[in-house]
Amino acid sequence: MSVININSSSKDLIEKDDQDHNSYKEEWPDIKGAFSRQMQTLCTTKTVIDRFPIIALARNYKLSYLYDDIVAGISVGLTAIPQSIAYAAIAGIDTKYGLNASVVACFLLTIFGSGVELCIGPTAIMSLMIQKYVAEIPEFAVFIAFILGIIVLVLVALNLAFLTQFISIPVIAGFTTAAAVTIACGQVKPLFGMPGRSSEFIETIEDFIHDINTIKLWDSVLGVALIIFILVLWKLKDVKGRFAPLCKYISLGRNALAVLIGTLFAFFLTTEDTDPPFALTGRVDTGLPQIAVPPFSVVKNENETLNFFDMLESVGPGFITITLIGVIEVVAVSKAFANGRYVNVNQELIALGLLNIFGSFLQAMPVTGLFSRTAINKASGCRTTLSSAITGVMVLIAVTFLTEAFRFIPKAALAAVLIAAMILMVEFKEAYHIWKTKRVDVIPFVVTLVVCLTFSLEYGILIGVGVNLMFIIYASSRPQVRVNELIIDGKVVLHVEPDRSLPFSAAEYLKLKITKKTIDSPDINIVVLDGRYVKTIDVTLAENLQTCRKDLNINKKSLVFWNWGRQPTNLAWRLDNKFGKCFYQSETIEDLIAMISAENDKVK
Repeated sequence: MSVININSSSKDLIEKDDQDHNSYKEEWPDIKGAFSRQMQTLCTTKTVIDRFPIIALARNYKLSYLYDDIVAGISVGLTAIPQSIAYAAIAGIDTKYGLNASVVACFLLTIFGSGVELCIGPTAIMSLMIQKYVAEIPEFAVFIAFILGIIVLVLVALNLAFLTQFISIPVIAGFTTAAAVTIACGQVKPLFGMPGRSSEFIETIEDFIHDINTIKLWDSVLGVALIIFILVLWKLKDVKGRFAPLCKYISLGRNALAVLIGTLFAFFLTTEDTDPPFALTGRVDTGLPQIAVPPFSVVKNENETLNFFDMLESVGPGFITITLIGVIEVVAVSKAFANGRYVNVNQELIALGLLNIFGSFLQAMPVTGLFSRTAINKASGCRTTLSSAITGVMVLIAVTFLTEAFRFIPKAALAAVLIAAMILMVEFKEAYHIWKTKRVDVIPFVVTLVVCLTFSLEYGILIGVGVNLMFIIYASSRPQVRVNELIIDGKVVLHVEPDRSLPFSAAEYLKLKITKKTIDSPDINIVVLDGRYVKTIDVTLAENLQTCRKDLNINKKSLVFWNWGRQPTNLAWRLDNKFGKCFYQSETIEDLIAMISAENDKVK
């Protein structure tokens, strides 16, 4: 049986090993070369095609795709129009900001988007996130869209989008559930025809109880009836048999049908001599989106001017959570509907950044990935991103010719659309799945949910991520370590085997585990630290192991390192030659103990 020992008894080999390990140098990352290669790739045809997916679409498009894309585009458009109006209402800004966002996002997504089904536009959660910043100055919505686009493109350029991977599914589920509950509660007052509005969960409940005597009968009847209507139509998608295709398309258009029914009621029941029976949306600006530079200074309270930096300061840390939500929703939606296809996450984020920047020049609110519209797009059988352009045409027609009809849309109807959508967004099923799979993961879900509901969504997701990081840090500092006592050649050997690479945070834990075991078992002669799964270590860990070795030597016990990789071995040699000589390579632990015994006999 062959044995390879870096501690050869030959003086010449020892000197050669010393020179080899001491001359070994870790290479610095080739930043200049990486940058140069990155710049070279920017000039290739492949990069241009990757960055402008519409080129590949134009090359490969087939006429047979057109029917499916038109059907999907119209189906999504029927939802996009009422949603855009409703989401602008959540943010508390003019409906034009929501409609403009949908128009811009739909057309540009055809140019820059690589995901077939992905839909980008204003969302309920994003509207809620910007609500408090745009309450007094609606122009802040456009400013936030511009800054969001810049931040996303910077993240892509610096390859920092991977940071979103630290946001786990329990945290996302907790945040989504809290946002859905908050949004639904925020629509309770419009649903019942009550004046005013609230943005926070607890504040909404308090305001509802305080103003309960202002409930209007007909708004309440219409709103509740439309919620039931939408949920019943949603279940039509499960119908099988002869009428399944018809039921599917009726289900897809449920939001548009609900708003249309509410609008027709309001229109026919409103006369010149009587007030409308419902609270109405009111006048919506007509015409195409106007091109204008995003507002880099605004007037507050008619006498205070905020410049660009004042506006940045006003939002402050809010940009962190707004960016997180924007990136998370796009990535999550893209992956959820990929169906095994490769998802070019960077391209989707580039599209997100560009859509927000261009949208800000057309007076649009921030946009991100849409679960509901993407699901409709997929269910409608879309074949390419051309379906997004079809949706854009529908919204454009609506804002050009139908805005007079929009003023008859009852607020209760929009509230019903949002509440029904939020009911379907609540992630309690996901929470049960998490509990059933790994119960400890419910903790970040519950923490995120509770903090979001009691304080704010921003604090909730940040604290949820913090709790998750604590789990990661704790797990890294407590690696699984297998410990076995063996009798080899009459010696008591403690075999210690970590199951992963060891970060510096695990140093004290590993040292304590070895020390405690040798104290509990005084007959141990040799401690063998098996490093077959340890690929890298740092100076902190190496110095702790060196200290542990010295402590064991005082108690006449040996600590040796068996089958460690090249990086840990060379680091040990550079730290101290005597420490490096404690690293061995052999096929079996019996060979290792035989070598150590032979060396000890020669020393004697």
